[in-house]
Amino acid sequence: MDEVPQLKEDVRRLREKLRNNEADLHLAAQAGKQLLEANSELQLQLEGVHKDYTKKIESLEQEKYSLQLKVDAVRGQLEAQIADLDIQRRDEVAKERQQREQLMTEHAHKVKTLTDQIRDLKNSQEEAAMLEQQLRDKVEQQEQLLSEAQSQRRDPNMSISLGEDTMALQLELDQLRTDKTNLGLQLRDSEDTVQQLRFSLDKLQQNSAALQHELQETERKATGFYNALEKSREDILGLEAQIEALKLQSVDPNSRGNSLFAEVEDRRVAVEKKMISLQVQHESLKKQHMATKQQLQKLKAQFAALLQMGGGRADASQVQRLEQALSQSRAETQVLSNKLKATEKQLELVDNNPRKTFEQYQSNFTELGGRKDYAAFLEDRLKESKEETKKVKGQLEQQKFLQMADRDRLLHCERKLYEAESKAESLHGQNMKLLVQLEDMKLKYQPELLDSTKVRTGRLEKIPLGKTKDKTASTAAAGADKGIAGKIAGDSVVVSGAVKNSTNTAAKTTGNDSTTESPANNSKPTNVSKESDSAVPSEAVRGSCSNEAAKENAPTDPDNISTKNVQKGKQTEMKEELNMETEEFVSSRKVRFDAPIQPVGRLSVIGRRDYDSDDDDDDEDDSRSVRRPIGRGRKSHKVVHVPSDGRPECKQQ
Repeated sequence: MDEVPQLKEDVRRLREKLRNNEADLHLAAQAGKQLLEANSELQLQLEGVHKDYTKKIESLEQEKYSLQLKVDAVRGQLEAQIADLDIQRRDEVAKERQQREQLMTEHAHKVKTLTDQIRDLKNSQEEAAMLEQQLRDKVEQQEQLLSEAQSQRRDPNMSISLGEDTMALQLELDQLRTDKTNLGLQLRDSEDTVQQLRFSLDKLQQNSAALQHELQETERKATGFYNALEKSREDILGLEAQIEALKLQSVDPNSRGNSLFAEVEDRRVAVEKKMISLQVQHESLKKQHMATKQQLQKLKAQFAALLQMGGGRADASQVQRLEQALSQSRAETQVLSNKLKATEKQLELVDNNPRKTFEQYQSNFTELGGRKDYAAFLEDRLKESKEETKKVKGQLEQQKFLQMADRDRLLHCERKLYEAESKAESLHGQNMKLLVQLEDMKLKYQPELLDSTKVRTGRLEKIPLGKTKDKTASTAAAGADKGIAGKIAGDSVVVSGAVKNSTNTAAKTTGNDSTTESPANNSKPTNVSKESDSAVPSEAVRGSCSNEAAKENAPTDPDNISTKNVQKGKQTEMKEELNMETEEFVSSRKVRFDAPIQPVGRLSVIGRRDYDSDDDDDDEDDSRSVRRPIGRGRKSHKVVHVPSDGRPECKQQ
């Protein structure tokens, strides 16, 4: 009975506590609500401030962009003004330099003239002084002779008193003295003459040096004049070609009627105009081609040298792999050394304090309260777990050893691969160097072989029909399934043209990789001539290519034949070619090439003409389409293979 009021008191106290808790919860809810409202208001204010700042930043960015545009415009104007001022300054500096050079040239010319005059005056003065000295010597000699003669005349009695013998000796002595005097005069005259000749020789040598210098200057001027003359001749040739083109343009084709002959004449005139422009372009492109060929040879030589130099260098990826393997080995070595140190420490602790370990084991055993069975069970489980751990560690060590063996094999294979790649690179560099040397030798000793490898283009007319087009597409797809088709690479063979629009046939050759192929007759026999019974080219192709080959092989001597005669001859050849092409155009309307060209990497399937006797009834609607067999009537196509040297080879499949 005493427990009931106590329970009621507990219930009342708990209800009061619950009421207080509910009041506190209500206050907490109100406070949380107020905090949430304040937080939402602050969030709204923050969003508004963020929007305001965003608008301000956008306006500032716009203003910055506009200012940047203005600054760029002002900077461009300033740069343009600076460029103009720089150009003006350069022009003024060039003018000043030219004026200075002109003044220096005039000054040098005047100095040279005055120097020549001074030298001439000095030479004249020296010559006059020499002549004066010679005359003085002669006067002295004459005076000496005169004095001797006078002395002889003063003593006439002495000569009378002498005997005949003495007189004869005296006369002979006088004669000898006279001869000696004459010989001395002659010797002095000879010496004077030699001195004059030496002086004249020095003067002539000086004149010769001056003339040699003038000759060199004249040769330099003549070289400049010759270069200017050659340039003027080239300009004259270009102007003559333009005059011929203007003369051809002056012919009004609208004055004639709309007949077939008028159309042919219009085409002839257009071809002649184009031929003149192409001649000029051909000359310029030939020079450009020679320069490009020389530059290509230099680049190939440099590329071969770079390949040979790069073959001995270490590969960055190989070095990186080796560094990674080295770092991994170092990390594994560090981990194993740490494990070894920890194991050694544990062994030292066990060896140093065996008693402490035994006491700890005894204390753990006493805590079990005499449950020896449970302790034995735990000990057995511990032994089993240690054995399993040991077994797992053994397997792990075995796997590690296997992994290390695999890694060693992988490193060995990578090393072999790297050595093979290095050897391949070095061989490639040597191959490139040998190819460059071979091409240099060909260019040096046999340039005609390189020129004879040019392949002319043909003309191919395609008159597609419905069923034949479908058949051709299916045949091309079947050929592609057999391995003919491939991805179009950079070095593909291009065969193009049309007889209907055959006013120009051009083949653009890039390097040694991209060439043009046609079934025309080349200067050298190829595999096409061996298989002529199975693949007969069209008449239009043979006509055009033979004419072009004839024009290419025609000997032209620019020293013996004038430009006008060459142009007339080429115009005559173009007229004949145009007439032949017109006839071939009329006759080749019956010839049809079904399949378009399908370039496949280094292979190109040329258009195919097939013969099918089952479709003759289907093709009776179109009277223009007449199918002709190739060779003996079987379906065939040609595959043009272009090797690395750029010379195509045709194979029949």
